[in-house]
Amino acid sequence: MQRHSTWPGELSIDAEGDCRNVSRSPFGEECHLRLSGADGSYSILDYRAPAGFGPVRHVHPEADEAISVHEGRIVVWTPQRCFTMSPGDMTLLPKNLPHTWRAYGNDGVHFTITIIPGGLERYFSLAEQRRLTVADHAGLSAAAQEAGVTMLGPPLSDDEVAQIVAGKTSLNATVPPLRP
Repeated sequence: MQRHSTWPGELSIDAEGDCRNVSRSPFGEECHLRLSGADGSYSILDYRAPAGFGPVRHVHPEADEAISVHEGRIVVWTPQRCFTMSPGDMTLLPKNLPHTWRAYGNDGVHFTITIIPGGLERYFSLAEQRRLTVADHAGLSAAAQEAGVTMLGPPLSDDEVAQIVAGKTSLNATVPPLRP
């Protein structure tokens, strides 16, 4: 059920019990736009991904991203610092900061993503509408670019995840190139 308010500005709220309109990426991610502000000023997304999944290293040139973990555990990589997050943890990844994350352990992850300004949710619906596959690097990159995300390099490797979980707070500050 979508609820709309006219104050302050246009506001769209989607009630949790009515989360039928979920976009799914070819990687098994599920993303649902829960709340969006006037003129794309922000988006709050309900996000889920399978165990072991993590996106490619990327940057949001125009948007800040906050992640609040509800279920599962993730490692987070930035060129300056690496860390783990568990349920109840929250972090802010400012615009122009290269980053990625990856679920680790036996469980998938569930977290809330807040994007300011909004628009990231477009990636998931574009990937689904275009029926992009995991192997369609050019199509996925184009959809990401349209949603305000620049892909930089590969996802975290198993070795990198193990190092971060072991407490190494900085690793591989340079971003490896994406492979076609």
